[in-house]
Amino acid sequence: MAAEYDFRRKPDEKGNGELQPFYPRIVSKGTIDSKQLFREIAEASSFTEGDLEGIMVSLQNKVSYYLSEGFHVKLGEIGYFSSSLTARPVMEKKEIRSVSIWFDNVNFSRHADNASVNMRFETFFG
Repeated sequence: MAAEYDFRRKPDEKGNGELQPFYPRIVSKGTIDSKQLFREIAEASSFTEGDLEGIMVSLQNKVSYYLSEGFHVKLGEIGYFSSSLTARPVMEKKEIRSVSIWFDNVNFSRHADNASVNMRFETFFG
């Protein structure tokens, strides 16, 4: 099965009304939840769904811990996870204290070796 894509126009960020170029965007076929992944992996391996769920909980705990400690986490050949911070805007560093800085987001970037993975796409015009 191939991923489908459609085209969307880039937003007019300058607001000048100029027509913006198209860019491709994946058309989602839905969400595969962890239960379905566990079931399919269990059917194709010697792991049980319970084993896989336990591994997932442990993995989530460890990844969260290391991100909160300031590490980037490489998850096999999937890619890297990192965390970002947020705070109120300041003009000088001395205007803010550590209690005013908090974790904002978890970021993902693909592993460089996956850049050459070829995927088939079918155009979807709907």
